[in-house]
Amino acid sequence: MMVDALPAWLADRSVIATAIAFLGTALLTLAVVAVVRMPDAFMKLHASSKAVASGAVTVLVGVAIAGGAGFAVRAFLIALFFIVTAPVAAYAVARLEASRDQAIRAPAPRREE
Repeated sequence: MMVDALPAWLADRSVIATAIAFLGTALLTLAVVAVVRMPDAFMKLHASSKAVASGAVTVLVGVAIAGGAGFAVRAFLIALFFIVTAPVAAYAVARLEASRDQAIRAPAPRREE
């Protein structure tokens, strides 16, 4: 049994690239909300480093699909830079916070009013 070609709306690269870019933007938005809601600097650091790994790279995949070969190489290099430098930056900020003698503690429970 032969499988027909993709539907016309799915065969267009721009539709797929836009969907992937919107997914990355949604992941970045969720990461921003997580950074705002987290009580501790270490938890905020965790949320922001996950934003780079998931959201920014997903947006770059969408750019690579939409732009063609020239953009794909650039987007790959930028994504590689993000993936390599995000853990290093997170480690540096965590060391700074630890050197300030900030205790890693559980957040205080919220009281219902």
